[in-house]
Amino acid sequence: MNISNKTLAILLIAGMVLSISGTLITLNNTGRSGYTGLATTDTSEGTVNYTISSNVQINFSTADINFGSGYIDTEAGKSNCTMDTEGNTNLSSSGCIGLVSPGDTPLVLDNIGNKNASINLSFDTAMATFLPHSVADESELWFDVNDHESSCNSSSYATYTAVPDTNEHEICDEMRFTPGTANSMEINIKIAIDEEESGSTEMTITAHAYEV
Repeated sequence: MNISNKTLAILLIAGMVLSISGTLITLNNTGRSGYTGLATTDTSEGTVNYTISSNVQINFSTADINFGSGYIDTEAGKSNCTMDTEGNTNLSSSGCIGLVSPGDTPLVLDNIGNKNASINLSFDTAMATFLPHSVADESELWFDVNDHESSCNSSSYATYTAVPDTNEHEICDEMRFTPGTANSMEINIKIAIDEEESGSTEMTITAHAYEV
């Protein structure tokens, strides 16, 4: 059967209408809430955590005192040499020759941790063994504590005290750790040596910190 051009044109237009209608129906269906295959909501979680350790730590930032080498001027009738770490030499009419104060150079103890701590000091030798040849109590070994930054809630030994023994002695009940300030103390040493002392002597001071 022969189909005229007019008929072909009508059929082509009808086919296009059906194709467009099908496309519209498909697009309309994708917008319906019941349409499956596409996610409508989504969540995902991440976590952040950290742990800060308790750190009780102290350090002698100035850790050495050296009174030098010398003797007592017995020719001038002197019987002792007395000096300290506050810059004083030849105290109480002593006769130091060569032995001198190292200047204003106390031991400096810092709280470099992140906790307040009580501080004890111990000496590996007491006065009797550090200066064994005492004559009329002229040989002595003293220490004091200078809380120059108000680092302690309460400090002890603010004046020179003879080192009595090798036990621990509390010098601060609660030393603060505030960074940059209020976290250090000074420990001064004073010694008086009589004319019978000789040889080289060394003493170790240990600081002990306990969290409070």
